[in-house]
Amino acid sequence: MNIFTLRRFDRWAVNLICITPAIVLGVLYVIGQLGPDPIMTLERRTGDVALIFLVISLLFTPLRIVTGFNRGIKYRRITGLWSFYYAATHFLIFLGLDYGFDFPLAAQAIVQSQYIWFGLVALFILLTMAITSTNGWKVRLRKNWRRIHRFVYLASFLAIVHFGLTLKGNLLPIRGDEFWPLVGLIVWAVLMLIRVPPIRKLVSRLK
Repeated sequence: MNIFTLRRFDRWAVNLICITPAIVLGVLYVIGQLGPDPIMTLERRTGDVALIFLVISLLFTPLRIVTGFNRGIKYRRITGLWSFYYAATHFLIFLGLDYGFDFPLAAQAIVQSQYIWFGLVALFILLTMAITSTNGWKVRLRKNWRRIHRFVYLASFLAIVHFGLTLKGNLLPIRGDEFWPLVGLIVWAVLMLIRVPPIRKLVSRLK
């Protein structure tokens, strides 16, 4: 197996891993195994997966800084795009299955629910990044491409806030399974700190 074939295999493997949650959720929905409120479960789980892949996409640069492992950087775009796909599905389930594409009613819910605004801003950022993720856009935008894609840090933070506020309106709950937004916030903070130039230099020297 040559290096080109190996790289293609790697990408296929990562994409297969990323699409697996969608397949599992689809099968569970069809066979009626998503609980008493399958639409709500589907909506929540697609949001969860979107956030997980978004955080994973932020992991590769700190991993390179800490370990010197460069190979994972090529998966950053793949996981970022899958995060957008799941986030878009999450929103479409909300709009289509939950509100039956009743746009006035959905708009009213959006206006009245603060947590939805955080999610929509995050989704808009991810949409912009997905559209401009191609090499063609990278050439056209030049230095602006990097500036635009740094908004992923804001999108990930807003997505965590959105996730936390969906749990009884509390960003930092500490009971039962509801501690996950706090875990996400801590992980996000660590991944951001490693990127700070003084800390990045210090970590690089310790390798």
